[in-house]
Amino acid sequence: FDPFYVSAQLQYIGVLEMVKIIRHGYPVRLFFTDFLLKYKDLTDMMLGEKKKMSAEEKCRLVLQQSNLQGWQIGTRKVFLKYWQAEHLNNSSFQLQKKIITCQKVIRGFLARQHLLHKRNIRQLEATSVKSFLREIEDCSLKAYDNLVIQNAFDIARENDRIRKQTAAAYFKEKFEVYTKQEEEVFKRAREQCGKLPEEGCAGYRASK
Repeated sequence: FDPFYVSAQLQYIGVLEMVKIIRHGYPVRLFFTDFLLKYKDLTDMMLGEKKKMSAEEKCRLVLQQSNLQGWQIGTRKVFLKYWQAEHLNNSSFQLQKKIITCQKVIRGFLARQHLLHKRNIRQLEATSVKSFLREIEDCSLKAYDNLVIQNAFDIARENDRIRKQTAAAYFKEKFEVYTKQEEEVFKRAREQCGKLPEEGCAGYRASK
């Protein structure tokens, strides 16, 4: 390409003049939907609950609340100068930074709350485990004490039974010895009575 001939052709067809006119006029021309989509964050913040407005009314309200002068609205497009578009871009960028900062703060807060919640759950679980182990220990000690008492009672009862059984055997043995002695005495008396005359035997029996 030859720069001289290219420049001459652009001047001949009026492109350079058109560029100058656009620069001094409204070089930024956006359809209503494109404008609302490009500056969605500003639109959402400025409109609030006014969602039932038309696209043209929304664009007009955003431009009015942005404190801009000299813009124009056509039947389907928004006409802006360079500095107006730059102002809207900067406002949208600053708003996005604020939104990101708010999101960071909220996410950090939620993360800390989640961490504290998990820590509280762990502390509750540890406390529950300790309480459960303490209850098991108390129940075990009570069961052990009951077993010791029951064992002592069983031993005492067994000793008493053995003592009674021993005493009964002892008295039975003494009674058997006494009975045997009585029987021997009676037997000797009968033998002696058999050797004496009847009168002597009768007297012996009477004396007995």
